[in-house]
Amino acid sequence: MNRLTSLIIFVLLPVFSFSQDHISLQNGSILNARVIGMDPSFVTYTFPEDSLGTKYTVPRNEVVRILFSTIPNKHLLSKKHPKQDRYFSAGKNDYNSMALGFGQSYGFPGIRYQRRVGDLLGIGFNAGLGVSPFGVHENLGGIWCSTGIKFFWYKGWYLGFQVGTVPATRLLYQEDSVRPKEPVTETRLSLGPSILLGGDFLFNRHWGMNIALGASLNMLRESYNPAVFMFDFGIIYKFSRSYRSDPKKAKP
Repeated sequence: MNRLTSLIIFVLLPVFSFSQDHISLQNGSILNARVIGMDPSFVTYTFPEDSLGTKYTVPRNEVVRILFSTIPNKHLLSKKHPKQDRYFSAGKNDYNSMALGFGQSYGFPGIRYQRRVGDLLGIGFNAGLGVSPFGVHENLGGIWCSTGIKFFWYKGWYLGFQVGTVPATRLLYQEDSVRPKEPVTETRLSLGPSILLGGDFLFNRHWGMNIALGASLNMLRESYNPAVFMFDFGIIYKFSRSYRSDPKKAKP
């Protein structure tokens, strides 16, 4: 019996010794390693084939998910780290957020809600409400509002499409005795679509910044310019996600 037990241990030991976890990173690469520790800032891992057992770390905000080859050690699922489980997601690409800013998605100023889903490639749905600096609209008054969709492709960069209030501009010429035909730009509130190229750049677990440039199309006021340059600038607050602490309920 002792010989049989020894033989089984001898056969199975390499399998367990070289079992690998899969660490998916924000840049799209996957580390086939063994996770030996996690804390709020870093994930620590080693490579099974490294006979020296060298330890490496990667910032948690660069990790998309970790798939463990076996049930993690108890210290990874202890009360000190209740947000870690067999399926770990940093929540960087799947979150809800609120932002305060200026621009097409916000108003002047205004707020923007956004729901982002997916991975490095993802989709975001946003809606904004704010104040209009361009007078009032016949139906909306002085309210600035918009809603749209974003297509994310890498580290927060996106191409966004929106519909809602937009500015409409035209040149008016005024005559006086000193400077005849002095051009004056008149801006009024209109409705139409917008396209924006930019990014939602997150600095840490909660805070980030939104910057985007693009154009809005005036669809209502015929005597005004059909398009106008627009921008977005805002400060983002990302809400924390909830994590499962039971590895048996984690995703495969």
